[in-house]
Amino acid sequence: FSPPQRYSLRVPLASRNNIMSLSLQKVIATSSSEEKLNKPSLLQSTILGGSAAVFAVNFTHPIELVKTRVQVSKEGIIETCSATMRNEGVAAFWKGIPWAYCREGSYTAIRL
Repeated sequence: FSPPQRYSLRVPLASRNNIMSLSLQKVIATSSSEEKLNKPSLLQSTILGGSAAVFAVNFTHPIELVKTRVQVSKEGIIETCSATMRNEGVAAFWKGIPWAYCREGSYTAIRL
């Protein structure tokens, strides 16, 4: 492992006499064994990718549900959202989310 290299960067600010000096550090790993320690295994990568996808589904599923209902009903987004809220309640936007978890979790885990 080599020590960090230091770089100096001078950035002029608004006035001519006022110059801010920034110090940047760049760490260079020279040993391949150190790089292997930071890289996740295949199993860890699969689990982390699937978990990230399942987390993201919580936010994208309501959008997908509204998109699908707009396509089927041929109404606008506002009308579809208000009808869904009025007739089925807020929880309707997450109908079928366990299936979306399975789909996205398995797809993303395998793809990564």
